[in-house]
Amino acid sequence: MSGKAFKKILIIARDFPPYMGRGAVMRVLKFAKYLPEYGWQPFVLCEKKDTREDLSLTDDLPPEVRVIDVEVQTPQTRKALYKKRLASDKTITLKRRVYYLLYRSLVYNVYAFCLNYLMAPDASLPWARKAVEMARTLHQEHAFDAFMTSGPPFSAFRTGIVLKKAIQIPWILDFRDGWAGNPLYRIGRKWMIRCQSRIYEWRAVTHSDLLLFVTEPMLQIYQDRYPGYRSKMHVLTNGFDPADFEERIPTSSSNEVLHLVYSGTISGRRSPALFFNAVARALADHGEMKDRLRVTFLGKFHYPKDHIPSSVSGLVDVRGPLPHKTCLGEMAAADAFLLIINTAQGGRTLMSGKIYEYLAFQKPIFLISKTCAAVDLIRRLRAGYITHDSDEKQIADTLYRLYQDWKADRLTVHIPKDALSKFDRKRLTGVLSEHLDGLSAG
Repeated sequence: MSGKAFKKILIIARDFPPYMGRGAVMRVLKFAKYLPEYGWQPFVLCEKKDTREDLSLTDDLPPEVRVIDVEVQTPQTRKALYKKRLASDKTITLKRRVYYLLYRSLVYNVYAFCLNYLMAPDASLPWARKAVEMARTLHQEHAFDAFMTSGPPFSAFRTGIVLKKAIQIPWILDFRDGWAGNPLYRIGRKWMIRCQSRIYEWRAVTHSDLLLFVTEPMLQIYQDRYPGYRSKMHVLTNGFDPADFEERIPTSSSNEVLHLVYSGTISGRRSPALFFNAVARALADHGEMKDRLRVTFLGKFHYPKDHIPSSVSGLVDVRGPLPHKTCLGEMAAADAFLLIINTAQGGRTLMSGKIYEYLAFQKPIFLISKTCAAVDLIRRLRAGYITHDSDEKQIADTLYRLYQDWKADRLTVHIPKDALSKFDRKRLTGVLSEHLDGLSAG
């Protein structure tokens, strides 16, 4: 790009390296990495975080990328701070100690109530408001040609409406998940948040210039919901960066043990309970598997280990969150990948961002899910084994079939190069740049 001026884009995304969250972080990170090659200089507004750092993620960012951290204090962060002070500082005066306790027991509970039932669309609204203030100041200095908001969290979309009116440049909405109508909003008594989200989503769609969605089903939902704006809606999937795989030769861990690897978060909404029960069932039915199966979990694991059946617990290895490069190295040693999807989080539209790195390794995926976009992709590429997320017997039988194929050296996946190249992060960023060029020219 020497000798040629960059166009400038401001990207507002709460999560960005060195924070090591997966899906949201990797999408925006790779956009920022490759946009300069297409003539665009990214300025990324993100939240300043003190935990879960992976400094290696920013190693290959070009020098043109500017990252601006926005720090904001909320009752939630203050509660954590006061709790830490009460536990560690024995010199706090009685008056200050009473204040901290009162804050934690009363003020924070009022805030938590508003957060759960009144504040739309999510808890990141205070950060998003401050980020928009910073964005207006930055625009005065750098004169951006476009700006993008990536969500969730969708508070950036809400405040983006204000920013669009203020600076009058093209605005791109990047939907990594659905917003209004998402099953996650159909919980308890949060009707007020749902109603507000509908209104703010409509305003964001009508004020923005381009809408991007990570799956075809999500695109279809929004085209049906807002038929008058279909022409500015497009699919731009997640993907993988071939540069991350250049020095990695996928190998299996051992000829003696079938090694399954799960990369991502395990939580209440993505529970492995049925999988563990199915494994116990398969081991009971097929004793030969007992010493020839290992399951490794990479990432946050919010599941009580004492709930894992005793016959299975010895086969499970929980590694916790790892730096991205280390995680890829662990994945390279797998024989197959495990993917558990709870469609209650996104319904038919759901697609795990990790699935594309799974595909890049050209190893089979053991997918447990109801029908969703991820199931469609695996089935279309013939890239693995698919089971329903409520059928323990089917999961156990399919696991045994996977085991038999591994034992017979039939665990092969051959995804055509042209099909896999559609998920190349650099190519996908090129598609984004074409949209940006069209908007800036218009």
